[in-house]
Amino acid sequence: MTGEGEDDAVAPDDCEAQAAAWLLRLSEAPLGEQLRLHQDFVRWRDADIRNAEAFARMERSWAATDLDRNAPELAPLIGNARAELDHLRREDASKRARRRALFSGLGTTVAACILVLGYVYWPHGVVVEDFQTAVGETRTIQLADHSTVQIDADSHLAVELTTHARRIKLLSGRAYFQVAHDSDRPFSVESHGRSVIATGTAFAVETLPLGLHVTLVEGHVIVRAGSGGAILAKLEPGDSLATEAGTTPNLEHRSNLLAILAWRTGRLVFDDEPLAEAIGQMSRYVTTKVVVEPSAKPLRISGIFVARDLAGLITALERSDRIRIRRDLDGTIHLRRAS
Repeated sequence: MTGEGEDDAVAPDDCEAQAAAWLLRLSEAPLGEQLRLHQDFVRWRDADIRNAEAFARMERSWAATDLDRNAPELAPLIGNARAELDHLRREDASKRARRRALFSGLGTTVAACILVLGYVYWPHGVVVEDFQTAVGETRTIQLADHSTVQIDADSHLAVELTTHARRIKLLSGRAYFQVAHDSDRPFSVESHGRSVIATGTAFAVETLPLGLHVTLVEGHVIVRAGSGGAILAKLEPGDSLATEAGTTPNLEHRSNLLAILAWRTGRLVFDDEPLAEAIGQMSRYVTTKVVVEPSAKPLRISGIFVARDLAGLITALERSDRIRIRRDLDGTIHLRRAS
């Protein structure tokens, strides 16, 4: 594993070591480093099917011990992973030094080009775009202001960019925003009477029935009741806020970013999640209808699942002594609490 796309095709034993290192690295990364690590991780995972398979095996081993890093069966894995990480950090430091030397000579020219292009593209007018993903479809787009948006499956957003403001309406679903810095044009994401306002930062927003859930990775944002309403909260990196009309905002510090943002790497992480909510998240990626009957709604679930692997989730539930499964002729799956 290089994080740079070099020498990604490796022997099976190396795949196992690198998968273990990635699992440990992602779980221990400082908040400010997690965004870059997720991007590097996806490149490594997708470079070779053996990488993806090895990481899936590591996840299962990790989940089987309830993420207890002190479990005896994980000691060899973590020891090897830490040795691999030491090697990677030395390698990363060397590469960063080479990149700094390269870009220092180009910085002035690139900055001048950006200023010219910005003037040409933004003298007047409005850019309006609409983006919608289907069930099972995810999409990454670059906006005209060079901000990047990763849109989850079954989501819908509308974009309006002007010379004075950048407005996103998240109509359904969720998305991850990497905002290009522009202090003269605030970047706002609105959903159900709530608004997240930033100028240059990275954060995720998910729609709620009467509001939104926002998680901040980098920078700073404020959350308002409406585009010009009262300030509900000021978030710092690692903060997560759920706010809906008629309820008290719920602000959580040092939230579990790996679980909240796992969808960006094609996985869903449930940590004592209500079963109905877990099934609701999985339904973004599959067309099979799953009904959680009233008796099963209070039950909770923990685990790591591939986002599109409904069969894997159902198999895990079937092995539980708390859930009973019934399948209709049309393919609908019913979940009820075991008697």
